[in-house]
Amino acid sequence: MGRMFLLNTICFIQEMRALKNAESALKCMAELRELLEHEKANIETNIAHTDRVMTPMECHEPNMQEQDKMQISKKMRKQINSCWKDLMAQIEHGKSKTSAIISKLCHIEQCLRELPASKRSQIETSFSRLCMEADVVMNAIMNSMKIPDEKQTRLNIYIHELALAPKPLYS
Repeated sequence: MGRMFLLNTICFIQEMRALKNAESALKCMAELRELLEHEKANIETNIAHTDRVMTPMECHEPNMQEQDKMQISKKMRKQINSCWKDLMAQIEHGKSKTSAIISKLCHIEQCLRELPASKRSQIETSFSRLCMEADVVMNAIMNSMKIPDEKQTRLNIYIHELALAPKPLYS
């Protein structure tokens, strides 16, 4: 009788642990789905922000005063620095978000590993779809961090124009 009670208690504890892990995995999967949806929306917004038009400044017009040319050169420097600042912010954001996604995937995977096979198979299909969605979103995040060709071309134009800008004469 005592042995049967002990066996039932162990089975009950294992069932409760499996239930807790299943609940934890499902909760984390819901949080991850929400995070992925949020990131999809952010990616669309960031693409629009990144593509904002920045027109190169003309600084080699022959009739411009030396002082005006110097001011334009300063403006170009500010725009170049602003470009890099925006890119660094995008990189930090991307790093943070991909780390959060990977962390959630690892947590879910750990919870699934601790489940009995019967309960695991019920959740694995959904987890597999979630992994594919996470892969798509993380690739989109990575792609959004790359310098778009148009922006890179503009940045190169700014740098080229800055190099051609008249330098002050120090006497």
